[in-house]
Amino acid sequence: MLGEYSAGPEAPTALVYSHHDVRTVKPGEWAETEPFTPVRRDGRLYGRGASDAKGQALAHVWALRALRDLDGGAAMSVKLLIEGEE
Repeated sequence: MLGEYSAGPEAPTALVYSHHDVRTVKPGEWAETEPFTPVRRDGRLYGRGASDAKGQALAHVWALRALRDLDGGAAMSVKLLIEGEE
């Protein structure tokens, strides 16, 4: 995934890279549930890849949003690259 905010052609650009983990879809590697099948257990919903190291990507997005709102705009361009390949 690539997201971009441009402050104009003369503005410096920062690249923020983030990685989120996912697990393989190989059928024999899933002991409890099949991939892509949400399951409710003890009042909670579980799903493939639902919580594996995605928090830092969201933290980057929230930080960029907060900086944007702080001054009504950024003095620099930002590119956010998030990938999930192993």
